[in-house]
Amino acid sequence: MVDVELEKLVRYLTPTKVKITSKGIDSVKGRVVNLKECNNSLTIESLKKQLMLTFEKNYQSKSRVTLLTPQDYHLIGIYKDKYDSNEWNINESPKCDISHERKFSWGLIEISMSIKNGIIVNCAINTDSIIVDNFQHLQTHLMGSKLVDLQLNSIIDKVIKNKTIRNDLKLLVKDFNLSNTDTE
Repeated sequence: MVDVELEKLVRYLTPTKVKITSKGIDSVKGRVVNLKECNNSLTIESLKKQLMLTFEKNYQSKSRVTLLTPQDYHLIGIYKDKYDSNEWNINESPKCDISHERKFSWGLIEISMSIKNGIIVNCAINTDSIIVDNFQHLQTHLMGSKLVDLQLNSIIDKVIKNKTIRNDLKLLVKDFNLSNTDTE
């Protein structure tokens, strides 16, 4: 960020406590700096120009500015609608009996479940992982299954492609106190 009002930024960025502590900092403000503080003459235009020059140098390729077409603007509108929606940003937050959140090397994940008679009746998975995997698919497959290590691990094996994520999710499943989760 070149020159942002840090007080406003702190109000808008609200990472979880797990995420903040995993970075070894006390607050968002402790993690953010205005680039203008490092170089008072910096402007957004000069930053853009320098980024293009650095790209050209590092990738031995000439960069060029591309003008957006009406189709591009149409797609931007579609993406804006999708990524501005509460469904995308907040997801449904079902009433849950169990919720665990953990930070792994690939990102933060939170799994919340509602349990009835030992069966997962609702599930929500939220993650900030930049590794694309089948988290939504996993959420769907967990619903209706028994809250038993063996069954959960089997579903994770079938749905999650990335081996590291798969193994980490199995560790997270062990955190669920499986013997005391039967709720009516």
